[in-house]
Amino acid sequence: MKNILLNEVDAFVDLRFLLERSAERFPHHTAFMELARADTVRRVSYVEFKDDVHALGTAFLMQGLKGARIALVGENSYAWILAYFSIVNIGATVIPLDKELTPSELAEQIGRAKVDALCHTALYSTEAREAIGRCGREVLHINLGSMANGGLAEELLPLGRAEVDRGNDAYAHVELDVERTCAIPFTSGTTGKSKGVMLSQKNLVADVRSACELVSWTSRDTLVSVLPLHHAYESTCEVFSSIYYGSAIALCPGAKSLPRYLSLFSPTLMVLVPLYVETFCNRIKRAAEERGSIRALNQAVLLSCALRRLGMDMGARLLSEPRAVFGGSLRTIICGGAPLDPSYIRFFRGLGIDVLQGYGITECSPLIAVNRNNLHKDASVGQVVSCCDLKIGEGGSVLVRGDNVMSGYLDDPEATAAAFSDGWFITGDLGYVGDDGFLRLSGRGKDVIVLSNGKNIMPQEIEARLAQSPLIVEAVVVCGATDKGGVRNLAALIYPDWERLDGEEDAYRCLKREISRMNRELVYYKRIAQFVLRATPFEKTTTKKVKRFMLSEALEGMTNV
Repeated sequence: MKNILLNEVDAFVDLRFLLERSAERFPHHTAFMELARADTVRRVSYVEFKDDVHALGTAFLMQGLKGARIALVGENSYAWILAYFSIVNIGATVIPLDKELTPSELAEQIGRAKVDALCHTALYSTEAREAIGRCGREVLHINLGSMANGGLAEELLPLGRAEVDRGNDAYAHVELDVERTCAIPFTSGTTGKSKGVMLSQKNLVADVRSACELVSWTSRDTLVSVLPLHHAYESTCEVFSSIYYGSAIALCPGAKSLPRYLSLFSPTLMVLVPLYVETFCNRIKRAAEERGSIRALNQAVLLSCALRRLGMDMGARLLSEPRAVFGGSLRTIICGGAPLDPSYIRFFRGLGIDVLQGYGITECSPLIAVNRNNLHKDASVGQVVSCCDLKIGEGGSVLVRGDNVMSGYLDDPEATAAAFSDGWFITGDLGYVGDDGFLRLSGRGKDVIVLSNGKNIMPQEIEARLAQSPLIVEAVVVCGATDKGGVRNLAALIYPDWERLDGEEDAYRCLKREISRMNRELVYYKRIAQFVLRATPFEKTTTKKVKRFMLSEALEGMTNV
C-alpha cells in the first residue's frame, strides 16, 4: 500500500478531553440545535455543552452511578448526547439502545447487559417504563426530558449545577481508564442473536482521530443528524468528529422531519446511509420527469461533471433547483452502512456534491476505511484508517486489528473467540486492496442481510422465532421485494408441518396468521413481509446447514403477510 499524507489531527486520549478541547477552542460556536414546538431553534454552544455535561455527570455521581451500566434510549436530541457524554465521562458504561425496538426487546437487552439505570427522552417514557417492568431486575429510571420542550433533565441537571456551584468537584476528579469498556452497542452476530460489543474510550478515540485524518471539515460547517444516534456510525463519524472540528449539528428527531430541517438549517455536510442517497436522487429525477425536464437535468449533470474534471465546479450554478432539496448549501455526503452504486456518486458529483463512501463495522468503532475529500475512487470504500491494520485472508476475507477493534462480545467468550483469527478480527466481508491503496469490497462472507436503509439483519434470529411455531418445520429468511419507500423487505421460505394442515389453502391462511403474530413482537425492519411455502425440506450440506445460495430462485410466488 502506498504511503498516504494524512490530515494533521490534535492528540487527545479520551472523550472528556475531546469535549474540553472544543469548549476551549470554540467556546461560543453553536454545537447543537433543535426545534422547539413553536418552531423556535434552541441552540447550545460548546462551552454550554461542557458545563451541562459537568453538571449532569455530577448528578449521576450523586446517584451512585460511577462505574455503573446505564442504558440510553431516545430520538436524536441534545438530551441523548448530553446523557451519553455524562455517562462515559464519569467512568460508567453507556448501553445505547435502538429506539425502534419493542418494549420486550428493550427489556431483553437491558437484562442481558445487567443495566443499573435507564435514561430515556420524554418521547420514550412509556416504552421505558414497560421495558423496566419486563426486564426482571431493579433498574433506576431517569427521564431526560427534552430541550425542545423546555424540560431538559428537569431534576438532575439543576441538582448537578447547584452542586458544582457549591464546589462539588467529584466529576473533575474521576480518573478515566481508557482501556475500560465505556460503551456496549448491540449488533447482529454470527449466532443469529444480537451481541453486545464492548468498546473502550481508547477504541472510540482512535477511530475519531483516524476518521479526521482522512476526512476534514471546519467549524463553519453545519450538519443535520438524522441517522439514529445509537449507531456507532452516527455517533463516531458524525457527532464525535463534528465536536472535534467545532461544527454545528442540527439534531433531526426522525426522517419525517428531515425536509423541514434541511430547509431551515441548510447543511453543508451530511452523514447518510445509501437509502437516503438513493431516495434523494430518485426524488430529484421524478420531479424532473413530471416537469418534462429529465433530459435537461441529465445533460446538466453530465456537463457539470465534465467541468469539474477541468477544475471548474459549476454544480451550484447549473443545478441550483435540485440542490434546493438539501437546503442549497450541501457539498459533501459521507455514506456508509451498506454498499452504494457508483452511479449515485456520479450523479451527486454533477450537483456539486461529493459522496465519500466508507466502510465499517460496529466491532471496529466502527470506521475501517473511507474515501477522502480530494482523493476518492467511486467503486471503492476508501483508504484504511491509520489506527488499524488490514489484511486480506483466505478467499478474500477482510481481516483487521488495531486500537479501534473491540475487546470482545459481552458475556460471550465463545463468540469472541470465533470472531478472531490469530489476533485479527474477522469482518465477514470479502474484498481486496488495490495498488492505489483503496479498499474494494466484493461481497459478504457472513449470512447477514444488509437492507438499503443500513439495517443489518441476522436471518437466524428471525428463523429461530419462526421455528417456535408448531406449524413450521424449517424456515429460511432472505431479502425480499422492495416496498414503495425503496426499502428491501424480508421474506421467509417455509417448510411447514403439512400433516397439521388441511391442504395448501389452509396452510397459507394459518401461516399468515402465525407470521403476523410474530411480527407484532419485532421491530419493523425485522418483520416478515412475504412468505412462500415449500413442499419438501431444504437441501443441506453434510453438516446439516441449509444451502442458502440455492434459494434465490424461490422468491417467485410470494404471499404478502
